[in-house]
This record gives sequence, structure tokens and C-alpha cells, in this order.
Amino acid sequence: MVYKTFGSERKFYKQDTNNLINSGFNHVMIYLSPSSTPVSLIGERYSLSRRNKEIILPSIFHTLTLSFFSPVIISNIPLTEEAIFYNLTLVGLNQIWHSYWIKIETKQCYEKAFEYSLIQFWVPWSKEDELTQIGPFRGQSVEMLIRLNVPKIDPNDTRNPHLYLMLEPNCAFVVKLKLSLSDVLAQLIRHHYDRLLPFIGAILLSALSYQIIPRSNYYPIQFESSQPLETSYSSLISILKNNFWSVSMFGFLPLFSLFLDNCLK
Repeated sequence: MVYKTFGSERKFYKQDTNNLINSGFNHVMIYLSPSSTPVSLIGERYSLSRRNKEIILPSIFHTLTLSFFSPVIISNIPLTEEAIFYNLTLVGLNQIWHSYWIKIETKQCYEKAFEYSLIQFWVPWSKEDELTQIGPFRGQSVEMLIRLNVPKIDPNDTRNPHLYLMLEPNCAFVVKLKLSLSDVLAQLIRHHYDRLLPFIGAILLSALSYQIIPRSNYYPIQFESSQPLETSYSSLISILKNNFWSVSMFGFLPLFSLFLDNCLK
């Protein structure tokens, strides 16, 4: 894979040593073509179990009920590990309204640190690819919004989106994740706009019912003759403002099937 870091070309190569050994190879040769600019070569051999981590994301329903709005640390990479590569598999990120902010912070660095770290978000079934980078300086941070434009269609598909971290080995990092509620709503509107009009219509009809069946007020003072009944009508804005939750409950009826089909997944 070839990446650009502030104008400099970077090539990244990863291979399973077991496959190389089983194929009869016992050495890896890297050829560097002549260049007029300095070239650095960084490599490591690591255990797959230590560098491949599964991050199990809760469903949107559980996220909302568990108040998953503050950042949660999903990976802490110490300076002593001197890691170059991490693969974070995002299990449960399969619907278009699953939207999260990923924040990567540089905690500390050795003086010899010089490479910018690359963070790549990759979705296998749609080939979506997003890339950002962070400098080798203590206290720097970068945020990336991870979301899907194409949901996982096949429920038997075992593939999951990945967050690849190609790091400066002389720095320590922490990776945090939190729900992006605004983008969850934006994704729902963007991809399910056909249900938005029935949603709005149901809310307006519910609000109109407060005018069709008005509230009646009686004068508190009793007279010899019967006191006439006064009927008051509230504006729609006033009804929506004072009775929003009871009115909006009817608006969720057009979205109820969508909620049962997907939100609990």
C-alpha cells in the first residue's frame, strides 16, 4: 500500500511469516531504488494475537441507554512496545446509522521520533477507505468520523470494518471512541428520507388532535344562572412546545418497523 504524508511517499508492506515459511522462503529482500532524497526503512516482527484486537461495539439502543456519549479508551499503546502496526476490528459496525468519533492522541515520544503516524478506516464489503495522520509530537491529537455509506447486506457475512494504525514506533498512543449522535440522526435522514414525511405528518396530525378535541375551562365563581362554557384553542407551536413528547410518540409509528428490523441488531 502506498500513502502520502505531507508530500512524502510511504509504502507499507505486511506479510504473514507462516505463509512465507510454508512457501519455502526464509528471507525477505527489500530493494530500494536510487533516490536523491533520504529514505528510511522501518520494520518489525510481531505476534498476530497482540496486534489484532476486536473492539465489540454496542448496539445503538444499548449505547443510548448506557450513556455512551463520553469517550471510552479502546486501545492504549505504550512507548515500551515500539509498535509499528495495529489492526482494530470494529465488530458491530454494520448499519448506516452506526457513527462514532475515533480520537487518537500522542501521549509521549522519544526525541528521535520523526515519522507521521497513519490511521486508515477500511470497510471490506464496500471498499470504503478513509485516511488521516498524526504528528510525532507529544500532546497532538486527531479525530476521525467512522461511519458506513453502504450497510452490511448479508447477515452471514463475517467481515467487519477495520481501523489500521501505522505508527511511529518511538511514540505512545491512546485511542478513544465515542458515539456521534448528530451524525446518527444525519445518517437516518440521509438514507431513510422516504420515512421522514410520514414521521412529520404523524406529529402534525397528533398536534391537530389537541385542537379538534379542545380543553374546556369553567369559571370558578358560581352564579344563579348557568355559567357559559368557554372553549380555548392553542396554536400548533404552543401545542408542540408544551406537549412535545406525547405528540411525538405518534410520529414514531412510521419508524417502528425500521427500529425493530435494525436498531436492536
